[in-house]
Amino acid sequence: MRAILASTSANNVKRGIFSFDKSLLSKHRIWLIGIGTGIGVGIGAYYLWKKTRGGRTHNAFLVWAEQKKAQGIDVYKDKRYKEAIQIFNDIIQSLYDEPSKLIGQVYDELMAACENNIAACYDALLDSIKCIEHCTKAIQLKPDYAKALVRRARCLHRLERPLEALEDYLVSLSLEQGSMPSQQIAVIQNDVEKLMNEISEVECNKLLENRVGQRQKISQSVVEPWQFCTSIHDPLLLRAAGLHEKASEGSLDSALVELKRCNYDEIVSLSTKAIDNDQNDNIEKAQAVLLAARFLHYHGLEEEAVAMADKFKTFWEQLDEAQKLANKDLNVAQIVLEMTLERNQADESGIDNGNGENLTLNETKLQRLNQFVDEALRINPLNVDPLIFLVSTFLRTEQLEEATNAMEKAKQLDKDHKFIKYYETYINFVTALRSGNTADIHRHVLAMEKNFKDCDNPPVFALMMHVKIGILLQNNEIAVESIKKAIELMPNCSAAIYLSGVLEPPPSERMSQNNFEAYFQKNGEDNE
Repeated sequence: MRAILASTSANNVKRGIFSFDKSLLSKHRIWLIGIGTGIGVGIGAYYLWKKTRGGRTHNAFLVWAEQKKAQGIDVYKDKRYKEAIQIFNDIIQSLYDEPSKLIGQVYDELMAACENNIAACYDALLDSIKCIEHCTKAIQLKPDYAKALVRRARCLHRLERPLEALEDYLVSLSLEQGSMPSQQIAVIQNDVEKLMNEISEVECNKLLENRVGQRQKISQSVVEPWQFCTSIHDPLLLRAAGLHEKASEGSLDSALVELKRCNYDEIVSLSTKAIDNDQNDNIEKAQAVLLAARFLHYHGLEEEAVAMADKFKTFWEQLDEAQKLANKDLNVAQIVLEMTLERNQADESGIDNGNGENLTLNETKLQRLNQFVDEALRINPLNVDPLIFLVSTFLRTEQLEEATNAMEKAKQLDKDHKFIKYYETYINFVTALRSGNTADIHRHVLAMEKNFKDCDNPPVFALMMHVKIGILLQNNEIAVESIKKAIELMPNCSAAIYLSGVLEPPPSERMSQNNFEAYFQKNGEDNE
C-alpha cells in the first residue's frame, strides 16, 4: 500500500493556457505588458505603466507592489535573503495598514505570494521554524498553494515531524491539475517514499484510507487547449461534435457525449468500458484508449496515463494497411497525446513571481517535441494539429520566437487552417506589447477585429483572447461583446460565464468601439 500511495498522485497538466487571473481586471492606465497566467499564454510579467490623474488608488498600489515584489525576487536570487525578507514585509505591512488598497482574491494572492517568498528566504537560511510559520500564513490565505505546502512539508520532515510532512505532501498532490509538472511530482513522490518508511503501518493506513485511487476533478481550463484551441482533425473531437443524445453504455460515444457536455470526471470510466467491450471494433477501441489516456493525464495520474497510451499499438497493429491509411489522423492524434505527456517540465525556482511556474522548454525537450511533429507530418502532411499544439506550448512557455517559427511552418502547410490567423495576430499583439509600440498594438488589435468580422462563428478561444486584449487595454465594452459572443457559441464556457459577471462596466467607464481609435491615438501621443 505504501507503493500505491507514492505512485497514485500526480499532477501533470500545467494551468490551462486560457485561464484568467482576477488581478488583471484592474482598469485605468495600467498597461500590463506580457500576459502571465492571466492572459493564458505565459508571456511573463513585463510591466509598462503610466501615471495619470484620476487613476484609482488600488491600481497605483498594485503597480507599486508588483515593482517591490520583482525587486524582492531579484534580491533573493542574489542570495541577499534578509534584505529580500524586508522587501516582502514592506508590502505586507502596507496592506495591513490599509487593506482597502486591494480587495478579494487580488489581496489574498499578493499576500500569499509575499508570505511564501519570505518562507523561501528562511528556507534558504535554514531556519525551518520561521519557514513553517510563513508557509502556514501563505496557506491560510491560499489553501491550494502547492509551493507553500511542499516547502512546509520539507521543513516539517527536517524537524522530524514525518506524519505532518506526509499530510502536506498528500494535500499538495491532490490539488488542481497542472499545479505542478511531472518532474516535480517525481521528486515529491521520492520524499513521500522516504517518509512512509519513517511512519508506522497503522498511521500510513489512516492516511491511505481516503486517498488511494482518488482522481482529481478536472476543470474546463485544463481540457480547453486540446478540446477547443489546437485540434481540428482529431477524430475524437470530430466524432463528439456530431453527437447529441446519450449513447448506449459500453460505447465510445457514451464517453464522447460527456466530453461534448464538458462533464469530464466520468470519461475515463466510460472510455475504459468501451475498450473492454468486445462488440466494439479495433478502431473504436484505439480511440477509446486515447481518450482514457488523455483524461487519466488530466486527472493527474501520469503513470496510469502512460500505461493506457501504450495500449494504442495493441489495437492499431491489428488494422490492415487500408484501415491505417483511412485513419491516419487517428495516428496523428496519438502522437499529439504523446507530445502532451512529454512536454511537462519541472520548475526548480523557490520564489513566486506571481505568474506561474517557469516551464521554458529546454533543448532536449524541444528536440523531442519536434521529432514528434516530424513523425506526424510524415503520416499526414496536411494535418498541422501537432504544429498548432506546439505553437500553444511555446506561447505558454514564453518562447515567442519558437512559436512564430512553428506558426510559419503551419501556414506553409495549411494556410486556411481556421486557428492560424488568430494565433498569428495574437503573437503579433503580444510582441507589440513587449516592445511597447503603440502603433503596432493598435494595428494588431484592429487585425483581430477584422478576423472576427470575416467569420460568422469564430473559435471561442479566439474570442477569449480578444476578451483579454480588451482587459489589458482598459476597453471593457469590447471585452464584454466578445464574452457575449463566446457564451452564444458555447453556453457552458466557464471562463466566459465568470467574466460576464465581472467585466460589465458602469456607464461612466464604458468605451465604445467608435472611440477606440481616438483612445489609441491619445495614448500614442502621450507615450512618445
